[in-house]
Amino acid sequence: MDQVSAVITGGASGLGEATAREIIAAGGQVTILDLQEDRGSKLVNELGDSASFVKLVTSICENTMLNGEVIRLDGAVRMQPK
Repeated sequence: MDQVSAVITGGASGLGEATAREIIAAGGQVTILDLQEDRGSKLVNELGDSASFVKLVTSICENTMLNGEVIRLDGAVRMQPK
């Protein structure tokens, strides 16, 4: 896998956490965005210097403008050559 840098929304638990762990294990870097500050901070401490955490102050689903940006970013990432 090439060096990957990712921003993972909902990355403090569940599928987001698993994705963060996979990227770090493969030598990449992650920025975790989540409402769960305690879990996000704990995870970043566990993952080390290749991970950072940003606490979301609002749910993406509640912010339609931000939600649209996330959808566009997701589409752009999915279109990248493998």
